Order: sequence, then C-alpha cells, then structure tokens
Amino acid sequence: MCHVFALSSDSLFIEKVYSEAMLQGRANYMLVDDFDEETARKFLEKYKTNDAETEYIIAHVGGKPIDFISVLYSKDKKKEIEQMISLRSEQIWRILRSVKELGKEIKIDDKEHTVSYENLLKALNKFKDREEIRPDEIDEISERVFVGTNILFVDSMRKIVKHQSRINLLAIREILKEIRDV
Repeated sequence: MCHVFALSSDSLFIEKVYSEAMLQGRANYMLVDDFDEETARKFLEKYKTNDAETEYIIAHVGGKPIDFISVLYSKDKKKEIEQMISLRSEQIWRILRSVKELGKEIKIDDKEHTVSYENLLKALNKFKDREEIRPDEIDEISERVFVGTNILFVDSMRKIVKHQSRINLLAIREILKEIRDV
C-alpha cells in the first residue's frame, strides 16, 4: 500500500493526473482554499491590524494567506496592496499583448491550437461583475492559458472557474476598465 499526497495550485494538472492515472475510486480530491472572511479576520487580529487595515486587506487581498505575508510585513499596507495589484495587472497585460502582437499556440492532447486575443478578453470580461463562472462560459483554450499562468482556477468539484486570488480579480478588473472594446 502506498500513500501519496500531491499539492498544486494548478487545477488542470491535478485533473490531468487524476484522470490519466485512472484514479477514480482510488484517490480523493480535496480543495484547500483561501481563508473565509471570519478566518481571515482572526488571522489578521493576531498580527494586530487595526479595523481599517483589516477591512482594506480583506477587501483587496481576500483570504489568500501567502498574500497576507507580503502585506503584513510592509510598513505601508495600502501601498503594498496597490503595488501587488499593479504588478499583476502588468503581468496579465504582457500575456495579452504578447498574444495580440506575436500570436500564441497552445498544445492540447498533442494538437496545436491558436490562442485568440479576442477570446482571452471575452473570458476576462466574464469577471467584470462576477467572482466565478461556470466552465461552459469560457472557451477551453482561454481557460488553459489563464489557469496555466495562475490567473484563473478551475474547481472541478464545484464546477466553477474563479480567480486564483483576489489580487488577480482586481487586476483583471483594472485591465477591463482600460479596455473599452470588450
């Protein structure tokens, strides 16, 4: 008997391992997600954030523990969060610009597929006013691009696609404000 634990934030990888290794009935999938709001508040209390800081952090970071670390050790928490959102916006912009200007191919099941800039924008636009969507609301190619770059996350158990972090969601929304032709 062998026990193996595989941890990954790459939901497509986990799904691929699970299905290709024919683990149905032999393995369990367990989502270890971000803190809920109550847990996030308790966590932040331990680091002695004041009420205003706590509200701002939760509104902009959500419950992602790794993002809390950067913020909590910063002297100016608001500025740190703004920089995190700005950096992620720039990273997402670079992906979009690269696809638009240079084109991109992605391999799925040993076949090359062209990545569509327009489809990427349509996919991001789904998050303009929502935090999660159904998998059938996004094309497979865009989903794989955004999951592969840790922008989006597929929760196969709940059958949803959502942002990988609150920072990513806010970065997506920043980009959408600047793009008017979506």
